[in-house]
Amino acid sequence: MVFYDRLQQSDPSLVTRLLAYTLAHEITHILEGITRHSRHGIMKAHWDREDRFQIAVGKLEFAQEDVDLIYRGLDGRIVASTVAAQK
Repeated sequence: MVFYDRLQQSDPSLVTRLLAYTLAHEITHILEGITRHSRHGIMKAHWDREDRFQIAVGKLEFAQEDVDLIYRGLDGRIVASTVAAQK
C-alpha cells in the first residue's frame, strides 16, 4: 500500500520520483516473494537524506542481494507455472 499523502508531505519537489521508487520497492517485495528489507538501496525500510538525494538524481539502485532475490523469485514462479501446466 502506498500512502500518497505521505509522499507529498515528505518532499513535495520529489513526489513523482518518490512515487516511482516506492512502487518499485513494493513491486520488488512481490517479485522476491519474501518479506524483507535491505541495509541499503531501493529495498531499505526507510530512506535517509542520502537516499533521497540519490532518488532526486535518479541514482538509487538495488543492492545486489535484491537483484539475486528477484531472479530467484522469478525462477521459482517459472518452475511452479511449468509444473502446473504439466498437470
